[in-house]
Amino acid sequence: MGRVIMARAPVRNLPSAINFVNKVITYETATPADDYTNRILYVAEVLFPSPWNPGDPITLDGSQYSEALIEHVIEPCTDMENVRMYETDHIHPYDIHLTRLALIDELNTGEYGQVNQFGHGHFFNMSVGDANFTVSDADGLTNGPNYFLIFALNCASGAFDVSCLMEAFVENPDGGSVMSVGAAREAFPSNTFNYQLTFYDFMACQSRGRAVDAFNAARLQLIGNTDRNTVDRWTQMNAAFIGDPATTIWNGTPRAPQISAPGSLDVGEQQLVIQVSDAGGPVKKDAASGVCDPTCMSQSGAVCCTTCGCSGAVKCQPVCEAPAKWDCETRCCFDYTKKSCV
Repeated sequence: MGRVIMARAPVRNLPSAINFVNKVITYETATPADDYTNRILYVAEVLFPSPWNPGDPITLDGSQYSEALIEHVIEPCTDMENVRMYETDHIHPYDIHLTRLALIDELNTGEYGQVNQFGHGHFFNMSVGDANFTVSDADGLTNGPNYFLIFALNCASGAFDVSCLMEAFVENPDGGSVMSVGAAREAFPSNTFNYQLTFYDFMACQSRGRAVDAFNAARLQLIGNTDRNTVDRWTQMNAAFIGDPATTIWNGTPRAPQISAPGSLDVGEQQLVIQVSDAGGPVKKDAASGVCDPTCMSQSGAVCCTTCGCSGAVKCQPVCEAPAKWDCETRCCFDYTKKSCV
């Protein structure tokens, strides 16, 4: 299963399909003014004991996982702003005290490109300290058009065989998420966190900007112990991705690239060079700050170029059947946005 690339679109009819596509387009076409993409919200409650009351000893606090994610991946590999929303500051200090109402208010600000939740959950809810955040809460969010990626470390809120909470985030046309990652059934915290940490490592540190690439790379890296009936096999089968897997994930504020390309091509085989750069110089394919895929499209309908990967300067060898003028668009992951040129 680790080699099967799969995601689920919660689409039931034409309006829901239109909403799904529009949310992906809105998210992917963020501009340098959309600085919400540079901010992550960490939502963590005390996992054990459950329920927990102030003054009780803590066996496992979800904030331990968010702090590990920040320390090992987010801070070394990005410049993203981390906002901590914890049930208690007994182990780690928080920026905002976690309650259900406080979470709803914070999500509605539209200031977050990513949300991580560490806590308990079930099909239609996730526990957020004092109460459950439910499907109706997800339905009522109004953070659009600033949609986020949510990665939930809880039990069963990604149960795609019912109308689960993670689907509700994606289905909301006025807010919620553009994609959700969660567990279809029970999740074991430490093991599931290995998958979450590895997902973020591939996304932020190893330039796997498309959600599907980071998600599947994490599963493949951790597939070694799945030949036996272990918790790793369970977690592999249990992971659920709800959304368009080819969506690129922002891990910074979008920066507009400058694109240099010829305005026209002659008939016959030739070399086409496209230069992609920003204020810092050429965009490198292996840099954590960006991965680009220029796509050349003929305005006149002539058969010519194809999609080609790039690293700063792109070189393709198109064969034109007729003279053609081109639009050249960069499709840049991470903190670069798309921009047309002729």
